[in-house]
Amino acid sequence: MESVIHAILAAHNLLDSFHEARDFWSVEVQPAEGSTGFYLPLIIARDGPIVSLAHYTISTYDVDYDPLAEFEISAPAQAPSAWRLLSVYRFHAGFLAFDENGAQGEATRFVDEWVGRLRERGYMERSMGRIVWKAGGEEKEKGKVGGGMQTGTATGTKARM
Repeated sequence: MESVIHAILAAHNLLDSFHEARDFWSVEVQPAEGSTGFYLPLIIARDGPIVSLAHYTISTYDVDYDPLAEFEISAPAQAPSAWRLLSVYRFHAGFLAFDENGAQGEATRFVDEWVGRLRERGYMERSMGRIVWKAGGEEKEKGKVGGGMQTGTATGTKARM
């Protein structure tokens, strides 16, 4: 997952900003006008050592995140590292949180499949998507509204916009 997130951010010239983030940092990638590669917005958020990745849809009364995965950066941000999977949320499967020794087989397989779909659908290609919302640095693109994101771990949840 780390390499895909880095590729998406690099395509939009945001990788350095992501690595330099000291507080909450977030971007939303939506399909470019006329793009047919993907249709679900993608949010990448970082809050210290916790990185969250989610698709979302807007329902009548709420924003629904499905799926949502959280990782912990265990090494310095610039160094190649293995991110540790903390939790996965799927609408029909619920919320799965993992401790350091927790079995992650099914969740890891799901994340690996998700990585493949992100690659196939062109999330890493600048021509396919556009950044419509960014927190933690630059201003929002005028006239665009971001979906925001709730980040949370097994230890607590934080609402962020």
